[in-house]
Amino acid sequence: MKSKLVLGIMSGTSIDGVDYALCAINERGVTLKKFWQVKFPSKLQRCLHEAARGDSTSHETAQLHHDLGRFYAESAKRVLGKTKPELAGLHGQTIFHHPHAAAPATFQLGEPAYLAETLRVPVVSNFREADLAAGGQGAPLATLFHQRVFGQRGRHVCVNNLGGISNVTSIDWRAGGQPALTAFDTGPGNVLLDLAMRHFTCGKKLCDHNGAWASRGKHWKRC
Repeated sequence: MKSKLVLGIMSGTSIDGVDYALCAINERGVTLKKFWQVKFPSKLQRCLHEAARGDSTSHETAQLHHDLGRFYAESAKRVLGKTKPELAGLHGQTIFHHPHAAAPATFQLGEPAYLAETLRVPVVSNFREADLAAGGQGAPLATLFHQRVFGQRGRHVCVNNLGGISNVTSIDWRAGGQPALTAFDTGPGNVLLDLAMRHFTCGKKLCDHNGAWASRGKHWKRC
């Protein structure tokens, strides 16, 4: 059974860097071929945090959209070398997400045209916007991935994706046929932990690595 080589690119609400996954995909499932991470340069990271806080002007946000798109593309090409995927999926960097409003909206930065031009392959993007337009909450991909990788016929499995925002996928396959799927956010996750670490260390630490600070069980004062 022939597989399609697909590159997936994701950067989450923690804004600490970019995850790249090169996968072989066919009807039987997904096989991870290569995985790597690239940290954001300090200036780009600072600009992304400012945009996420709503502190950037429209001109700065537009420039950042293109700067980030170039960064995604250059970092992908540098590691891929002569390896060429047949397709790429680019999520982009979320700086605004409000799916429960009367008029829901979401916004991701990272112009995909640079990735398409650099790799010369089709690029799929705007996942969240498309899902909102179809009546969803703007997070369609995790649910499908969880079903494919963790779903088990005859069982009810729940998967908790504890990222910047925590979300749960319920995969109930006890009735046979297609599984009954339910997916939803459960609230903030690492985004508040990372914010606390930046606050209490005055930016010296970006996250609580392995929960070292939290495990001390002390109340910390800001530096």
